[in-house]
Amino acid sequence: MVKDIFSRYGKLAIEDILSTLTYFTATSICRAIIPHGPDEVIVAGGGTKNRFLMKLIHGMFEAREITVNNISKYGTPPEAKEAVSFALPGYQTLNLQPGNLPSATGALRKVILGKITLP
Repeated sequence: MVKDIFSRYGKLAIEDILSTLTYFTATSICRAIIPHGPDEVIVAGGGTKNRFLMKLIHGMFEAREITVNNISKYGTPPEAKEAVSFALPGYQTLNLQPGNLPSATGALRKVILGKITLP
């Protein structure tokens, strides 16, 4: 996709192309989350190091009175997003608790994700 964008719009300044793509990213995130009516958005991952992206995200959510916090506020490094994403369902499985949210995934019911298999 990026190759296609640069081949189509390569005559524009690279800064303009990257700015537009970053704005598109922030807008996509905002549009995906706003309908769910959160009070807070917690950001994680490598994008948290992109100051321009974070400024856009903060602005878009704060305009709707939604707090934006970096996950590090809660003691988890932003780079640990993937590890936490795997650890949470594992923790739920070990404790025989559902690991899905039907309201978010469209699943018909809550279920335990994963299976503990002994040797």
